[in-house]
Amino acid sequence: MSDASLSQDEINALLQGADDMSAEPAGMGMPSGGGTDLTGAEKSTLRDIAGVIASSQANTLSSISTKNTKIEVTKADMGTVASLKSALTGQSAIITIPYTAPAAGDMFFIFKGADALKIASIM
Repeated sequence: MSDASLSQDEINALLQGADDMSAEPAGMGMPSGGGTDLTGAEKSTLRDIAGVIASSQANTLSSISTKNTKIEVTKADMGTVASLKSALTGQSAIITIPYTAPAAGDMFFIFKGADALKIASIM
């Protein structure tokens, strides 16, 4: 996907994700800790943004490792950092990327411990 267009697999994944989100009852995601639940449209937008980021990361890892790399966005939800950490099992590597503009917030990349070691060994 070097020309920034979506492959058929990515289009299918986005369409499947939209179907999954529309079927999900409100509030059935990660506990929000009193925050506002995301609407289906907001989740879809976040998944689209994350999909673009994931595609870029996959291209970068493919270039570095010279192996085909696929990264998929499987879920977009809202919750507290504490509820996110409590939902994790086993050893994980968590990378936090803070955003300050145009909107403040954090993005988290979470890898199983073994997967993080594989990625780190490429470098």
